[in-house]
Amino acid sequence: YEIKECDWSSDVCSSDLRHQTEKPRTVLLVGNPTFPTPVPSAGPQERAVLVPLAGAQREIERIREIVGPMNLSVYMGDEARKDRFQERLRQTTIAHFATHGVLNERYPWASYLALAGENGHLLLDELPRTPLVADLVVLSACETGRGRILAGEGVWGFQSQFLSAGAKNVVGTLWRVEDESTAEFMKEFYRQMGPELINYPHALRTAKLKLLHSQKWHHPYYWAPFVLYGESPFSK
Repeated sequence: YEIKECDWSSDVCSSDLRHQTEKPRTVLLVGNPTFPTPVPSAGPQERAVLVPLAGAQREIERIREIVGPMNLSVYMGDEARKDRFQERLRQTTIAHFATHGVLNERYPWASYLALAGENGHLLLDELPRTPLVADLVVLSACETGRGRILAGEGVWGFQSQFLSAGAKNVVGTLWRVEDESTAEFMKEFYRQMGPELINYPHALRTAKLKLLHSQKWHHPYYWAPFVLYGESPFSK
């Protein structure tokens, strides 16, 4: 075998990274759906009443102000239906859900993100059949970082299924989150991502510190449940 010493340059890699960050980043916001009463819960023959989320409404409105109107799609209330936004979900760069997350650890495939419309919720079981190209999926809902531990699979839940569907990064929650504090947290998270909407780990850490040092939301219950899973390619 012949071994030669060659020069190496990072110019191409740097150019590729600049190209990635300069591409338009499309954003899909889905929040505070109008729920039928009652709606199916996550389990056989169970029903649950899901209340409207005023904080989720404010959360989407604040993120909309930060992101701006360009390359933005927003679905709230009656419009937050799976059939209305599913095609955009397959193509968007960032997808954000602000709704109820209903976890079933016994039957994890029956867990869902609650949406508008009769039987319109997004089931965990259907996510692998929804191919995604999203760089980031934010699950601003209860217990979206939890799931059932399966042998050879690890934690089988919202975060793992969105990653399996093609999402590169997912923000989930480890327990039931409070409506108003979550809206405040997500506002700071998007603000810290900057106009390019990148650098997720830094933005998440800074948002946690913001609530930690606040007078109202300093308890870890309010800021500690948010976890980032995935590649996190744009980091300082």
